[in-house]
Amino acid sequence: MKIESKRLDGLFLASSVLRVTAATPKCGIRFLNWRIRARAHVPSYELGGAGLYGICYNGALIYVGSFLGSKKDVFGGNVIRTRWWAHFGTLTLRGHRLSVPARTIGKLLDEYASVLHPELRDVLALAPKTLTDDSGCKASLNRVLVANENWERFRDAEPCDLLGSFTYFYVRFPRSRSYRASANSSANFLRTAISHAEAEAIERLRPVANKEIPWTGFRFPHSCQTAISVISEILARWTCATPDANI
Repeated sequence: MKIESKRLDGLFLASSVLRVTAATPKCGIRFLNWRIRARAHVPSYELGGAGLYGICYNGALIYVGSFLGSKKDVFGGNVIRTRWWAHFGTLTLRGHRLSVPARTIGKLLDEYASVLHPELRDVLALAPKTLTDDSGCKASLNRVLVANENWERFRDAEPCDLLGSFTYFYVRFPRSRSYRASANSSANFLRTAISHAEAEAIERLRPVANKEIPWTGFRFPHSCQTAISVISEILARWTCATPDANI
């Protein structure tokens, strides 16, 4: 069964799938002023589960994640509305729904204060509780550090400046007659296989924004196209033993 990678060249430009407008800055923090949403015109059938996706900055892989559809349909859901809008907000630190867990703030100030941009260091040091409360756009340590490395560009950027620098790809297991989305055996097998594939992809590709990868600086070991090839191979291997019988 052929693994699918959508769309032209396997890539979605962020500007083609996300819409960013001005918002009231969260907590009065001037740069948390972007309202990020999925564009309505992108067909949901291209963006349902289940599979692995990547995020690239300036053509290089920085993040790998998994999408497992919805609770009722492993092939359902929409990865942009569920994941990609929030990733753009956290990787740029510009989303108006951004939150940073208190534990992450503590680690940043204890271990990375010397490398934090002064503006970010000051904001984190004085962070109100509303910044730590999860509102659907939670930034991990690595994502904050990615934005920090690019803060001179990100801090005053217009949406169009950054939407053109981020691309996404989605490698998914195609909907198949041998997989009934409502069958628990089908869904559980596929979700388990994709979780294993995700762990292997992160270990092999070591994308800098993934929390599983120890921070050693802003590095770009793989291009988007290399990452698509590697992830396609990993996903195909983990799902090729799909039990067609008794499903």
